[in-house]
Amino acid sequence: MLHGDRAVADYYEGVVHAGAEAKAAANWVMGEVLADAKDHAEALRVPPGSLAQLIGLVKGGTLSHQAGKRVFTELANRGGRSAHDRRGTRRHSSRGFDGRGRVGD
Repeated sequence: MLHGDRAVADYYEGVVHAGAEAKAAANWVMGEVLADAKDHAEALRVPPGSLAQLIGLVKGGTLSHQAGKRVFTELANRGGRSAHDRRGTRRHSSRGFDGRGRVGD
């Protein structure tokens, strides 16, 4: 478990504050987020706002839960941003991700 339970609580609150439904946020934090943190030196690698947006896409049916997990992994591996964000050419679309449930390259 993370040595900063307060950090996890603050992270969860940040996800909810960014617009995610509380129960869905708790499920993602206790599942994907903590599993990823365990594998990566206890780092919470996806910013709360990015996770809240992802949760919204899953809850809204834009992405399946399985696709959402893949997108979470992509976001974590890219520091919470897509490749377009890093190059300063952020792609604006109604989905935010490509149609295959991946962060756009």
